[in-house]
Amino acid sequence: MTEGIQSEQDTVQKQPVEGKIVSNQEKLLHQKNENKNSQLALVTGSLLLLTLSLITFSQANSTDFLLKKGSQGTEVSHLQERLKVVGYWSGKITGNYDEATENAVKRFQKYQGIAMNGKVDERTHSILIKSVEKKTLSSRYPDHQVEDLTSTNPGVDSTFKPYKRIKGDLTPKSIVYSGNGLFFVQNMMYEHSINVYDREFNLIKKIKDTVNLKDYGYSHFKDDQYKGSPVEVAFSPDGKSAYVSNYEMLGSEFTNPGYDTCEASEAFDPSFVYQINTETLEIENVIQVGSVPKYLAVSPNNRWVLVSNWCSGDLSIIDRLSHREIKRIKLGQFPRGIAIDPTSKIAYIAMMGTSDIAIVNLENDTVNWMSNIGLYPRHLVLDRSGQYLYATLNGDDHVAKIDTKTGEIVNKIFTGSAPRSMVISPDDQYLYIVNYYSNTVSKVRAETMELMENITVDLNPIGITIDPETNQVWVACYTGSLIVLQDKF
Repeated sequence: MTEGIQSEQDTVQKQPVEGKIVSNQEKLLHQKNENKNSQLALVTGSLLLLTLSLITFSQANSTDFLLKKGSQGTEVSHLQERLKVVGYWSGKITGNYDEATENAVKRFQKYQGIAMNGKVDERTHSILIKSVEKKTLSSRYPDHQVEDLTSTNPGVDSTFKPYKRIKGDLTPKSIVYSGNGLFFVQNMMYEHSINVYDREFNLIKKIKDTVNLKDYGYSHFKDDQYKGSPVEVAFSPDGKSAYVSNYEMLGSEFTNPGYDTCEASEAFDPSFVYQINTETLEIENVIQVGSVPKYLAVSPNNRWVLVSNWCSGDLSIIDRLSHREIKRIKLGQFPRGIAIDPTSKIAYIAMMGTSDIAIVNLENDTVNWMSNIGLYPRHLVLDRSGQYLYATLNGDDHVAKIDTKTGEIVNKIFTGSAPRSMVISPDDQYLYIVNYYSNTVSKVRAETMELMENITVDLNPIGITIDPETNQVWVACYTGSLIVLQDKF
């Protein structure tokens, strides 16, 4: 059992498992970072409000230029303000579209690679607005960095290649694509934050995990604020809600938290799942579940949220309408990965303390088993038909393909040391798997379980997700970076 738990490493490697002892140096570092963020927010807040207030633009005939030389008024002032924000205007804000303004627009158009006519049409206007937004975001998060990557094997003709590296104030534990242009990155538990990125690799918000539980109907929790410890996230099918599991809660009533090597018990503190609105990026609801909730999944019919509770050894069923847990199903030692079939009737749960996968009937709450699948199954993925289930086996460094009708293992493949998370392409043709100790991402042909390629990424890749519209695979590396890989599928 010890070997399997060490390879899980859901808490950061440098942190103690028991007692939650944090050094004074670490406390000072976190306090310093919080002070720095507060100061940056004050300095850049006025700029953010200014640029966002300038987003609106008067409507014009789509065949006409919005603004051109000779134009006058408030909209020209707004144009000059925007050009100033992105570095193309250093003069006074006059409201007159003179030759200097025209030349500034030309320089901006040249840099953007669009028609350099010195006139603001719909395209120039749209690109300028986006440039202002990006400039504003970069001033809010100055540590945020994006760099281009090149293939480590330039002589190999491959569609699967490194593309971008994102760094900054992050220690990513997991990453999931929302389905509507956002990527949620859960930072390691002592960072108490979730980073939200867009498709252009911008950090658009850092969501803090602090809540007042009384505000959400839990009146017996007396503190004014509690902190969570984000682990994983799952999105509703429409992408409007994100559900984030918290390893533990920090506050006066939470005195007996679970830990990675716990025995299944009801004696540990409960924890909470946060529901976040993906439009406002605010926490809308908090839902009490079991001890040390790890993985989550939303049913395809958008009715339930399932949560695997590591230390209470059970499965929480959350009703999406009432925002409350409505039942618990006992499972056993260390439940983790969850996959729900397309009918929303059957859920599969990886029991990482065993070699088995639980099969939960969501209509009558009965539990059956797929036995002897492999040592310490961690993450599960179903294809769109629900016919094949894929499981990463953290204990024997393989990935298994299982026929859900028979429970038989179709094939197993070695991808690397400690395969963790994985994702399947939208056409069910390929699996992408992160190998934690090999520092690689594997591309596997799902039909034959043939290893097609291994790409080396940064140290300790642990989370992975896919954007089906851009054909990009995003990888969370525990040591402090996101790697974006480009593919075709």
